[in-house]
Amino acid sequence: MSEMVAQVIGVTKNYDGFSLSNISFDVKKGTVMAVLGDSGSGKTRILDSMMNMINIDGGKIKIFGCDVDKVEKKVKKDMAVIWGDYCFDDGMTVTGMNLVFKNIYKNWSEETYFSNLENLSILPNTNIKYLPKGTNICIQMAAALSHDSKLIIIDEPTADMDEMYIPKLKKMVQEYIKDSDNCVLYFSRGNKDFDEVADYVTVLDKGKILISGKKERILERHGIIKYVKGKPFKIDASLIVGFEKSSTGAVILINNRNEFKKKYPSIPVGDATLEDILKYYTLDNTTKS
Repeated sequence: MSEMVAQVIGVTKNYDGFSLSNISFDVKKGTVMAVLGDSGSGKTRILDSMMNMINIDGGKIKIFGCDVDKVEKKVKKDMAVIWGDYCFDDGMTVTGMNLVFKNIYKNWSEETYFSNLENLSILPNTNIKYLPKGTNICIQMAAALSHDSKLIIIDEPTADMDEMYIPKLKKMVQEYIKDSDNCVLYFSRGNKDFDEVADYVTVLDKGKILISGKKERILERHGIIKYVKGKPFKIDASLIVGFEKSSTGAVILINNRNEFKKKYPSIPVGDATLEDILKYYTLDNTTKS
């Protein structure tokens, strides 16, 4: 059986003033893929296309080896989608949501659901409207883990979420992928705490992929250097991803640490974070000088 659970293959979609341009990435068993980008980068349109909510102009989307536009129901029964902007009925309790989910999912486990809620410190009889912002993500995650889903897709996992829930949600994701058949795909503007769970990263900007690959390798390859204003400084522009100027100089993200160290052994190179990767790849530095 293929290791690829979800495949987005050369997807294009044209709108007035915006296009998804040849988007491709894979989600493998036992891994977490993060698709990161600012608002307007195309994340929602990719998610909508994966859910067959919009028709694409070109390319293919496969989940569990099946084309989603041909076998949508078969595909969706083994997965769960967690919507970041989904709001439950204010009149419902968390226990009441159990009855809703029970009617939706064939393999529903009440025992697992309430155990997950307990781990999140959410009392079952609590009215939805009294819970902190972002708790709906946690409730949906508790549900996703309660019906044998093999793929969980999350839209903006930490949007408006109370900080106390982020490590709990992160732990749930990590426990879930310990089963090597399971995988997670999430779309986010980035959260340095939650993004620790990602194994693979795809960075989007204006409908295009800027970088995609294994997170560990991306971080190893990139580095941060600092320029102090007034000192002689000239480096190969092809090594520069982006930079941010200040009154005292500039902070620069480079794309090849090994090559940079060979060319400029006297210039210190610091580690780049995933937050740096997202920031500097999407900065509008039209000239690298």
